Amino acid sequence: MATSEIRFTNAIIGLCASLLDWPNPLNELGFEPCGVEKEITILLKNADRQVKPDLILASSAANEAICAEIKSGGVKSDQVARYLALRATNLLDAMPVGVTPGLLKHDVIYVTSEDNVDSISRGLAAASAEFSIISFGNSNITLLLGRPNCPSFVGAFSNGIEFDPDNWPMHFVPFNHDSPVADLAPFVMQSVSRFILAGRSFNIRDLTQQAVPHWNLCGRVEQKVLGDKIAELTDDAKEYELKDYIRRPDKPRDWGTFEQPPQGARQIQRLQQQVQKFVERKQQRTLIQSSFLDTYLWVVEEEPGPDFTETEE
Repeated sequence: MATSEIRFTNAIIGLCASLLDWPNPLNELGFEPCGVEKEITILLKNADRQVKPDLILASSAANEAICAEIKSGGVKSDQVARYLALRATNLLDAMPVGVTPGLLKHDVIYVTSEDNVDSISRGLAAASAEFSIISFGNSNITLLLGRPNCPSFVGAFSNGIEFDPDNWPMHFVPFNHDSPVADLAPFVMQSVSRFILAGRSFNIRDLTQQAVPHWNLCGRVEQKVLGDKIAELTDDAKEYELKDYIRRPDKPRDWGTFEQPPQGARQIQRLQQQVQKFVERKQQRTLIQSSFLDTYLWVVEEEPGPDFTETEE
């Protein structure tokens, strides 16, 4: 099950997208996601330290950058200290093309549910931090102002944002480093199946870039943890359900497929059944909706990553 952090991450990225059934005030201002758990080096007490915002957004048109820290619990004082030391220049390597370095403004925003706002407010006040807070209600988003530096971003929330919770987007960042391997299994099998059906060998780099929709946004540590989990899943499938489809690797994190890929409806159906068994085993349940498998698993051709600018049907 997705955590509140993953849900809020997707909701905010959705505000930057152009979805038919989700509000998009940040899209209109040119904001786009630039990092998920991406390491940012800062100077704190004369020493290099790192801070990893849950999400980084930026707009080259507005020349603004937002570091979003998404919380379901309280505030960590050491983390707040690092955010207080953050400067716009620290973010330049994560910025999109078109940002003007000398004019870049940045804000740190805490994101939480409306029933956790008081806890966040108390924690920030104790640390003498005047960061703004984005509060998610049942069907609305509000921004509680601290001392913001980014007027365009703040303006997008000036009247609050209404949304339909039934249309909550979850496809931009479907999992993260804290997710159990079972949550990654359908996505890994989607990519592994493509390689098997195409008769192509593959390595961990090939696999992660296909299996993780937000791979290019991830920081180094995030990529490593996700890569480890994906390798674990693939080796597991190779030993059991997919042993007839994936060859033992010549070296770690390299996998081969057999020279003759599955062909015809019967062979492809058998592969589908084995993949379904694997996903069911990892998720520890006896039924996976066939509509999910049909939608995600049986596409051989390369598919582009998520598009944050074009309307999705």
